[in-house]
Amino acid sequence: MNSPSNLTPSAKRLISSMRDLGYEFADAVAEIVDNSIQAGANVIQVNLQFDGYDSYLTVLDNGVGMTPSEIREAMRFGSMRDYEQDDLGKFGLGLKTSSLSQCDSLTVSSRNSEKKVQLHSYSWDMDHINKVDRWEILPIEIDDLLNPVVEHLYSTTGTAVTWEKLNRLLNFQNPAGGRAENDFKKLIQDLKVSLGATFHRYLTGEQRSKKVMIFVNGDLVESWDPFCRTEKNTVELESFAIPISMDGKKGLVKFRPFVLPAQSQFSSSSAHLRAGGPAKWNKQQGFYIYRAGRLLQSGGWCGLRTSDEHSKLARVLVEIPAGFDDLFKVNISKMKINFPREMREETMHKLAPTLKKANDSYRTQGEASFSDTSVYEADDKQFEMLVSNSLSKLDSDWHLSPGTVGNVLPKLYGQATPSERRYLLRIFKRLAGEEKISEKTAV
Repeated sequence: MNSPSNLTPSAKRLISSMRDLGYEFADAVAEIVDNSIQAGANVIQVNLQFDGYDSYLTVLDNGVGMTPSEIREAMRFGSMRDYEQDDLGKFGLGLKTSSLSQCDSLTVSSRNSEKKVQLHSYSWDMDHINKVDRWEILPIEIDDLLNPVVEHLYSTTGTAVTWEKLNRLLNFQNPAGGRAENDFKKLIQDLKVSLGATFHRYLTGEQRSKKVMIFVNGDLVESWDPFCRTEKNTVELESFAIPISMDGKKGLVKFRPFVLPAQSQFSSSSAHLRAGGPAKWNKQQGFYIYRAGRLLQSGGWCGLRTSDEHSKLARVLVEIPAGFDDLFKVNISKMKINFPREMREETMHKLAPTLKKANDSYRTQGEASFSDTSVYEADDKQFEMLVSNSLSKLDSDWHLSPGTVGNVLPKLYGQATPSERRYLLRIFKRLAGEEKISEKTAV
C-alpha cells in the first residue's frame, strides 16, 4: 500500500491569493477589533500615522494578552484554538487575511502578565515569504518595535497589532504625495463612522454590561444606532422569530422591525442627516444582521426584495443564533449574509406589515414635509416660487415632459440639510437662467 503524500501548499502563492478576499479597509480593521473584544479588552486604540512609505497602523488593546505560544498559534493560517459558539471569530483566518489585505508586514505583540513586563512579538512579512516561499513567521525584538507599541504594553497587559509597508492601502505612484495623505485622512474619518456602526451595541453597553471604548487617533468613536431609538417618532413593530435547524441543531432567528420617522418628524435636521448612515437613506434600508452583538450586514434585503424609495424608512434588526454561521453562509470577511431558502418566504410574509407601515409613513409624512413650510427656513417660499415660475424652462431645454423638473426638484430639496438647500437654491436659479441669488437671500 502506498503511503500518503504531504502536499504543503506554496506559502508565496497561497498567501498572495488569500490577500484578495475582498476586505475593505474598515472591515479589515474591524476584524482586529473583534479579536480585542474577544480578549476582554474594554479600551481599544486604533492609530493611523501617515509618513509616506513609512506610514503605519496600530491597534492597541488592554485585553488579557497572549503567551508566546498563543501568539504563534494566532499567527497560524487556520489556527487550531477552540472557538466558542458566541465568539466573534470562527475560521482562524481573520487576523491574517484581513491584515495582509492591507499591508505587507503584520506584527503581533503581546503581554499577558500584570506583574511582569515581558513582551513577545512575531511578524508575517511578505518580503520574506516571497523570498523563501515557506510558512515562516519572524520573531521581532523589542528594539525593532514602534515606540507606541512598546509604551502601551509597558503600561498594561494586552495585544498590539501593527501594519507596516502599507503598499496595498496607499495605492499611489507616490505614497508620500499630497493625494496619498488626503486619502489617508479620509480613511480615518470613514473608519470612525464604520466602527461606530459595526460595534454600536458594544459601545453603548447594550451587548455586555461593561462598555467598550474605541478610539481612532485619540478621538472616541461614537455609536451609530441604525434604528434611531432615541427619536420619539421611531416606531418599533411587533417582534417575531422564525425557527431554523441545521445538522440536528435547532435555533431561532429573531427579528425586530422598526419604521424610522420621515424627515419632518425628526428632532433636528442634523439627526436626520446622521440617521442616513454611511451609505445614505435608500441603501441603509433593510436588514441589520448581528451575530454575538456584532453587526455583520448594514442594510439591504439579502435578495428577498429590491430597495425602494417608499420603503427607505424600514429597518429590521436580525439576530442570528450562535452556531448557525454555515446555514447563513457567513464568510471569512463577515461581509455577506445569505438567508436560507427555507425561511425566505416566511420572512417576507411576516415583514409585510412593516413594509406597509414604512410605505404609508413615507407617503404621508414625506410628502407633507415639503408642503409644510413651518419645518423649513424662510427661503422656502422663494424656492416654491422659483419652481412654479422658472423651472418649466428646463423641461423644454432638456426635452422633458412638462412638469418633470418641477416634480423632481422639490423632493430633492426636501431631503437636503439646511446648508445643502442654500446651495441647491443657487444651482436651481442658475439652471433656470435667472440672475444669481444675492448672498443675503441665499444665506
